[in-house]
Formats: sequence, C-alpha cells, structure tokens
Amino acid sequence: MEQAGKVRTDAVIDGSRVVFGSFDGNVYALDRATGKQVWSKNTGARVDSSPVVMGEKLIVGNFGGLLAGLDKTDGSVSWRLIWWGSEVQSTPVAYGDLAYIGASDLRRVTCFVPNEGRVVWRTDVYGWPWGRPAVTDGFVYIGVAGGSPYGIRHLPSLTALDRRTGAIAWRRPVAQSGYVYGFAAPPAIDGNVLVIGSVEGTLYAFPVT
Repeated sequence: MEQAGKVRTDAVIDGSRVVFGSFDGNVYALDRATGKQVWSKNTGARVDSSPVVMGEKLIVGNFGGLLAGLDKTDGSVSWRLIWWGSEVQSTPVAYGDLAYIGASDLRRVTCFVPNEGRVVWRTDVYGWPWGRPAVTDGFVYIGVAGGSPYGIRHLPSLTALDRRTGAIAWRRPVAQSGYVYGFAAPPAIDGNVLVIGSVEGTLYAFPVT
C-alpha cells in the first residue's frame, strides 16, 4: 500500500490489522497478511504521535491539536478533545482504566478516560512534554524540554507526577545548553531504574521508588 505522507511513528498491531498515522493527516488500518487497506480516517493534520489501542478505541493525536478516540473497527470518531494553541506530539500510555499523555505548547500532562475522552486531571509541567510518559502504580514520569528565547517561559526537567492526583512529586531541572534543551526522549523503566537521554547528549539513570 502507498500513501502520500511520511510515517515517523510506531505502528500498532491489533489482531489481524496494522494501524499507523501519516504526515498526510490520515490514520490507516491495513490487513496484516495482505497489506490491503481496511479503512482510513482523515484527522485534518499530520499525525506525529503513535496511535495506541485502548480497549475498543484507537487513541490518536495530530499536529493540529486534536486528540481523538476512534472506533478501531472502522475509524469512526467516538470522541475528540482539542489542545488549543498546541500540537499533540506525545504518545499516550494506558494504566488500568486511565491513560496519560503529554503535549507541546499546552505544557501539560493530561490524565484521561480512554473510552470516553473525559479529562481526569491536567498538570502544568513548565515545558514541552513531547515524549511518551512512563507510568507506574504511584507515578507518571515525563521528560520535559524547552526553548529559549521563546514566547512561553520553559523550565525543562524530568518530572514525576502523582498518578492519581497529578500533583508534582519532584522535578529534576536541566540548565540551558542551547535553544532547545532538556528531555525530548521518553523515559524507560527497568526494575528500579529510570533511564532517559537529554537533548544535549547525556544519558541519565534515576532510582524509581
């Protein structure tokens, strides 16, 4: 199958289908065995974040600030949220019945109910939470990048949020080292260690409690 836009995010396997987003603004579902298109959905702007299957919904964000829950069987829209003045560049992560996602200029991490799109909490993390969060039973960890000079003040850091309330538990700030600095990569957790790379090229490891 050929399509017009670049594909720069993960594809997701859902049973007999492969689903991915494209810079042409569409989300595509293909038959895994043949590559034949099953359905496509135009989201209205390029898709920067990876689609994720959560229950019966396919959660997808785009560069126009849309976060949507699509019916995974046919791509029809079940619900939508708009990140006003911001792109949705982060990829959501499910934990239990909730999901967690970053943003861009919205500067927030959002906890939402994936089957209905209802926001549970939203926390200002003082920068661009571009990457995929890492979630444990107690905390949501997010890498935060920033730019200076910029129209919005940024304070980049690795930030830990209380998973249930969204309250900031701690922040590990990063000193400015260029126009874009901080953490753009998603954190990864292995056992009791969280590993994350910074924009300036340093790899960090932090204890996870």
